Amino acid sequence: MVAYGLDNWGSLVGAAGLVITIIGAIISYLAFRRAGKARDAAAAAEVASRETRATITRTLTTIDLGRAATVVQRLKELHRLGWWDTCLEYYNLLQGMLADISIWHPAPTGEMRDAIEKAILLIREMERQVDTIRAQGTAPSEFPEFNWQLNDIQGLLRDISISIHSLEEEGN
Repeated sequence: MVAYGLDNWGSLVGAAGLVITIIGAIISYLAFRRAGKARDAAAAAEVASRETRATITRTLTTIDLGRAATVVQRLKELHRLGWWDTCLEYYNLLQGMLADISIWHPAPTGEMRDAIEKAILLIREMERQVDTIRAQGTAPSEFPEFNWQLNDIQGLLRDISISIHSLEEEGN
């Protein structure tokens, strides 16, 4: 038997090489298959991550819209009461909220962004007028106009909220 092994050494090495090659090919196939599954899993995780970020952004924007609408309503009440010094504190807060909504809203149209910018300018103008008149020691007389402008801003906030809910429905 030893003589047979010595005489056929090359054949035995070739047979062992063939067995090792087959085993290596099987292991390689299984590794490539697992790598493909890992790639698919990574792609699915990326999609899920994007969807989660979009959902969180929509949720936070909806919360910001609600808070901004509350501030608008509070400003209208303060105008009616003539509490102009307190109004001055809320104008700046509302401007910041509107700017955040403009930046973080998932997909506002150009028209909607322009409307938000216009609303910010209206709030700045209200603040400027109230500040100027308060410095003179008188009360603003245009507060009904201010409240009409605030009503328009509330309508804008409602439109943005509707567009967010439309995005959610399209996503589901």
